[in-house]
Amino acid sequence: MASSSSEAGSSSVDTNLQFAPFCSALEAGFWHQLTQKKLNDYRLDESPRCIKGYYYNGDPISLPTRLTLEFSAFDVDGKTPARCCPAVGTLYNTNTLDAFKTTDKKGLLEKEAQEIWDAIQSGAAMKDPSVLCKFILLTFADLKKYHFYYWFCFPALCFPQGIKVLRQPSLLPDVLSAKQIEALQGAYDGLCSVSGTTAVPYFLVKYTDDDLQLAPLAQWETFITDYKKVTVGVYDPCTLPQHPGWPLRNLLILLSYQWASKVDTVEVLCFRDRTLQGSRSIQHSIIFHVKLPELPPNSACSKSVGWEKNAKGAMGPRMVNLSECMDPKRLAESSVDLNLKLMRWRLVPSLDLDKVVSTKCLLLGAGTLGCNVARTLMGWGVRHITFVDNAKISYSNPVRQPLYEFEDCLGGGKSKAMAAVERLTKIFPGVNAQGYNMSIPMPGHPVDFSAATLAQAQKDVEQLETLISEHDVIFLLMDTRESRWLPTVVGASKRKVLYTSVVVVLESGHFFTYSGSS
Repeated sequence: MASSSSEAGSSSVDTNLQFAPFCSALEAGFWHQLTQKKLNDYRLDESPRCIKGYYYNGDPISLPTRLTLEFSAFDVDGKTPARCCPAVGTLYNTNTLDAFKTTDKKGLLEKEAQEIWDAIQSGAAMKDPSVLCKFILLTFADLKKYHFYYWFCFPALCFPQGIKVLRQPSLLPDVLSAKQIEALQGAYDGLCSVSGTTAVPYFLVKYTDDDLQLAPLAQWETFITDYKKVTVGVYDPCTLPQHPGWPLRNLLILLSYQWASKVDTVEVLCFRDRTLQGSRSIQHSIIFHVKLPELPPNSACSKSVGWEKNAKGAMGPRMVNLSECMDPKRLAESSVDLNLKLMRWRLVPSLDLDKVVSTKCLLLGAGTLGCNVARTLMGWGVRHITFVDNAKISYSNPVRQPLYEFEDCLGGGKSKAMAAVERLTKIFPGVNAQGYNMSIPMPGHPVDFSAATLAQAQKDVEQLETLISEHDVIFLLMDTRESRWLPTVVGASKRKVLYTSVVVVLESGHFFTYSGSS
């Protein structure tokens, strides 16, 4: 559908010109790249960023006029897809949904519109017409839920009065001969080749029955010899037979400012390059005539429009939910990673999260201390946690030990080490947890000298040495000093980091925790 802005009206002769607005097309690859940029580069920085999109004028009839942003949008100097016209924009990525909602949209539009108007007045837009096709993208990425909120704007300046259409739009074959159409196609390809781009957004056209020439806008002073017949071309993404696309709006403002005193009528060629049944065709291009209103040289920037309507047709943002197409486990991992990075950005900027994630922690004891230390470690990003404990869960444990529940006490109780692993995995599937139901020999606690008991004790000691060797940090979370003696000796011999933490209960019923390391 055509725009219903101030230039809206009938498409018949001597009526106001309508424009088909852009419809944003943000691909999943764009959101993936924004996620990576947010996590690794932008962090909490809300500074505006330069990005690049493109529009294509080869769509079949009835498809909307699209501005596409994909994974390559953040590579402004990168290549643009073949036969697509690049458009440079500004990304405003906010940190919170509230900031997204309260951002001054009117101010952003007016700022961008003023920059376009300044470029028109200074003549910079004639030398580099790409400034007429700038856009704004306001976003908020909720990376814990993978909900992306966005609002797209293509700033366009408005005439105080509408632009009059003096001749109804006609298809190219109704105006030009087959020879001229073929020459136009070749001349446009040559212009793109000389410019080194995939598509030239705006150009000048000069033609007779025997000749057809194209030139960049910057050459207008030498190219235009007869101001009574001026033809301008626009690479038009619109598919409607009676209306041009949005990129024409700012071009007409530019022409009015530069030429209105010299040119009364301008012929507009909307260049539409399509592939039909395997063959390239520009037959769907349209030509029409408009009367240019004169803009005073010292006039101020006029009213501007451009914010996109949402899916309901109202002025408002849009939201895309990518969590529906993600594995829940992967979504959980991404959310945890984001939370850790937020903690680092705000609290400990020097924290090396990669080193934390790869650190292997051995928890000797899965009681009150073991459960709480495990949850804390996991909350700070530790993914490798191993429990060692030989006790079973009793009815008094769940109220003090958060990894256990009442059902774990039934039937004599589950093994603490194994139940702790099971619960950690349920809490966060991305954790790499293991459990060992084994005893640690202690001084002053003699071992039964039966062959089976001695063999088991020797096996437990060997297993303890292996576990200490395989882990980076060992937490001594047992109840007594005797139980911490052997792991301390083994850990010290292997030059491992050991942490001790004990709970001391006072007679008054209060308790405090003592922690130390060696």
